Amino acid sequence: MEERERRIRERAFEIWIREGCPKDRELENWQQAEREIAMGEGGPGEAGEDLESAREYDRKVKDFEESGRVEKAAAEARRAVESPEGEELRRAERVGKSRAKGFDAGGKK
Repeated sequence: MEERERRIRERAFEIWIREGCPKDRELENWQQAEREIAMGEGGPGEAGEDLESAREYDRKVKDFEESGRVEKAAAEARRAVESPEGEELRRAERVGKSRAKGFDAGGKK
């Protein structure tokens, strides 16, 4: 396992422990760990600010999750995907994934 992945894995585990070992949060914890590790790899003086920004984002996401508005937002997203514009949304997603590091043009890792 490469060094960066090991650091992300350890950080995701720390996040999981800190949050009380919740179930079904593996992806969110991994993504938060990736952000925090990436922020730490920035230039001098930037890492602390970027890390705090990442933590603030994560707090806002958690607040949204706990607000009870998730189901409504999910229903709106489902309607959009099932609407005539759904194919355009899927195409945009494929394009975005094709440009993301680690994904091929088909959006697969």
